[in-house]
This record gives sequence, structure tokens and C-alpha cells, in this order.
Amino acid sequence: RRSIVLEGCTRSRVEDLVMIEPSSWMIMLGASEDITLRNVRTLGTVASSDGVDVVGCRRVRIEDCFLRNGDDCIAIKSLDMRPHGGASLDYTRDVEDIAVSGCAFMAYQGGCAMEIGHELRCASVRNVRFVDCDVLKKPQYGAPFGIHDADRAVVSDVLWENIRVEHHYDKLV
Repeated sequence: RRSIVLEGCTRSRVEDLVMIEPSSWMIMLGASEDITLRNVRTLGTVASSDGVDVVGCRRVRIEDCFLRNGDDCIAIKSLDMRPHGGASLDYTRDVEDIAVSGCAFMAYQGGCAMEIGHELRCASVRNVRFVDCDVLKKPQYGAPFGIHDADRAVVSDVLWENIRVEHHYDKLV
């Protein structure tokens, strides 16, 4: 039920794409590295319509995107997807060097605009950067900024820099 899945990919790019009302996660990057998403627009309002899920990846760049989603806009995770939905790879690799810049977020139902977690089934998540982004709206529960380590990973070197939050209802962080 994922709309776009890049699984085990290297040196790949998704650009200039508009996605409207998916049934679940819109773009999932699983166990991939050296990936660029640029100028992507996701327009989803249903629960679980995450914009971009970065799962067990390294060296990912997400730039100049507009993500309006019913759950997390960006979710950084590490988990084993094999028992769910027929995915073929174990995505429990360490996550590192993720950069999100120049993006705008609107998260509706729940979740966070910029989320690390909940599923962090790896040794570490490190060097994650959110720079020069706008949170236009975050109503209901959830937060613009989130780290939920529900598993065992050590989360380190996370930077939120030059982030503007126009509206949030529940928590800020």
C-alpha cells in the first residue's frame, strides 16, 4: 500500500513530482543510499499518509519540497518491513547523513512535521539536519519537531536550524 518505494537503491533521484491522496505512506526509501528528492509535492490528508519515510537509509537529501500529510511529513526510521506488506528487505540498518532543506510542511491528523522514530531498530541514527524549513500548520496532536525512540537506537547529532513554525496546536517539541 505504499505509493512509491525505493528499496535497496543507490544514487537515485525523484524530482518534480506531485502526489495526491494516497492510501498510506507516499514515498518510502528503504535500505537505500545516495538518494535525492527534489521539488516533490505530496497532498494527503488520510491517517498514515506520511509524506516521505526514510527507513534504514544513508546519505539522503530532501530539498525544496512541499509536504501536506495526514500523519508525519518526514519520518526517519529503521525497522524490519518483511512481515508487513510483502516488502523484501530488512530495513534495520543504521541511519546516517540525512539532510532536509528548503521544505514546507503541513501535518494534519497526527504525527509530526519532522519526525525521528518511533521505530528505531538499529544501533544508531546520526547526522540528521533540518535546515531552512517552514511548518505552516500542525493542528491536533503531534508536534512540529519529534524524536520518539521507541526501540534501541542511539540518536545523535540532530540539528534543526532556521525553522519557522507558523501554527501548532498541541506540542512544539
